Amino acid sequence: CKKAPGLTSQQERPEGALASPDIAWKTVDYNSRESLVKALEDCHTVLSFIQILSDADQKSQKNLIDAAVDAKVKRFAPSEYGR
Repeated sequence: CKKAPGLTSQQERPEGALASPDIAWKTVDYNSRESLVKALEDCHTVLSFIQILSDADQKSQKNLIDAAVDAKVKRFAPSEYGR
């Protein structure tokens, strides 16, 4: 990515989130693999910070992982380790 994408399902830039010219905030639908793939095009690394408590079935995380594969992202760090 020319700019690091900040993905959110709620608004352009979450309140209190880092405001930087190096971050391009994008609103995505975590239920839409197509939306996620488009947002991740040309990205090298994804760091996921999805709150597991708000997504008990981890569908959002799974969709993000699948989209990262489709978008040919090189590295993916999930939001929870060792579960």
